[in-house]
Amino acid sequence: TTLKQLFHRIIPFMLQDGETNMEQKRKDAFKNTKRSANAMKERRDAQRIKASSARRGKRDKSLNYKRFVTGDEEDKSSYLGVSHSSPEDLTKLVDKHVEAIAASENESTIKALLNVLQVDDDICIGHFLTYESALQMVCEYLRNPEYLALHSQLCWLLGHVAARGVEERDAVLSLVNNGIDLINLTTDETSSRDIILHAWYAISHLLRGEGAPIDDALANNILVAAIAGIEMFDRDIVSQVCWCLTYVTANHPESIEQCLNGKVQHILAQVLMQYQFFRYDETPGEGELNINDAPEEVFVPILRCLGNAAVNGCLELLNEDFLSFLHKLLDHPSRLISLESAWLFGVITSLDEGSGLLLSMNIFPTLGQMLYASMDLQIEAAHALLSLVTSHPDALHQSIADDIPSAMCQLFRYNNTELTLCALGFVNTLCENIPNACVQLIPEQALDQIESLQYADNEEISSMAKQLTDKYLDFDEEGSEDF
Repeated sequence: TTLKQLFHRIIPFMLQDGETNMEQKRKDAFKNTKRSANAMKERRDAQRIKASSARRGKRDKSLNYKRFVTGDEEDKSSYLGVSHSSPEDLTKLVDKHVEAIAASENESTIKALLNVLQVDDDICIGHFLTYESALQMVCEYLRNPEYLALHSQLCWLLGHVAARGVEERDAVLSLVNNGIDLINLTTDETSSRDIILHAWYAISHLLRGEGAPIDDALANNILVAAIAGIEMFDRDIVSQVCWCLTYVTANHPESIEQCLNGKVQHILAQVLMQYQFFRYDETPGEGELNINDAPEEVFVPILRCLGNAAVNGCLELLNEDFLSFLHKLLDHPSRLISLESAWLFGVITSLDEGSGLLLSMNIFPTLGQMLYASMDLQIEAAHALLSLVTSHPDALHQSIADDIPSAMCQLFRYNNTELTLCALGFVNTLCENIPNACVQLIPEQALDQIESLQYADNEEISSMAKQLTDKYLDFDEEGSEDF
């Protein structure tokens, strides 16, 4: 026997043995035959929190850029009387006004500098911060009642400085008593509407991001001030207050029970459901309501706040009135409102009490339509549907009546890991609870796609596809299926 003949005899046995071991490892890893129902539920809850937080994080950057407020509505170029477009001109102008303050410190010279800093947030503020005592000077002016007329611009400046990065944020925090000085401004009777607005803007950026200090005293101060701010029913102030609560609850879950307790949640729900307060063309409480008039800048941070509470199991709004209103928001023309509503909806479906109420509202048709929308909405709808049928297998029959299996299976055509995993999870739940589900409910094209996914590069996808194939499908050598 030649070496070549020996090679061709041995290799098939080696390959067969390797495939057998791989199949056994996949079965051992993913069939979970020894796990109890409680253990499986705990695992799903942990995965739900991780997935919800991850999806929330993906939207943070784009949403944050949409929430910057300007100092004044007046054209910034009018502060100077002439146009200064080059960085050199702007930096020279900052130097000129800093020297003017050094020569004669008064309200007029300080205001002139603040006006220049608003011309270009990046260049002007960046150059101003090169002065060693710049921030300390700003905070001293903020504490001085003689400069009350400048407090709004000073708060605006501190907010923009804090938004530049962690180092700048921490520098401001050290000078404003970890934010308490600014919080006190929001409840001071002498503070104007603009001071309150820009103080909340600064606070939200001081508490944004990991590492921002939140202790019990600060959380308590935020709670009292937040309630007062929300109950002003001012569109811009409510928006800034809710962004502040969003950052606090996202980065410090342990503070949710203090900063976002039941009272605050019910006030936020009232704001959402009585959105006529934010219509400029009607007197509050009058006029015909149209949900399409809902202001994006208010609804998005409120929905995010409530979503953070739901992720941590602290949502106290699981009632039919609120969930019915949330259901309406899924069809909102604003993509951001619809997306945040879908995310909150998806988190609620994983809660036992919430999912039961949602099933009684027959939400499958709405979620089914979202599976054909943009990909970010598809992801939220897919997670919500998977969570519903996993926690309530009886809901499968309702989903079948609304043709959800076909809608979920069409997600296999997208090259997206989250959509594919949701679709595989849905098919697995279907097969576990409905006899002959593969024959009656899963399109033939989807069965072919599941077979091919056994060889996907993503290990989790390939393992789930392999599990489905081993347990419910038997592909013979010619590619036909035995069920």
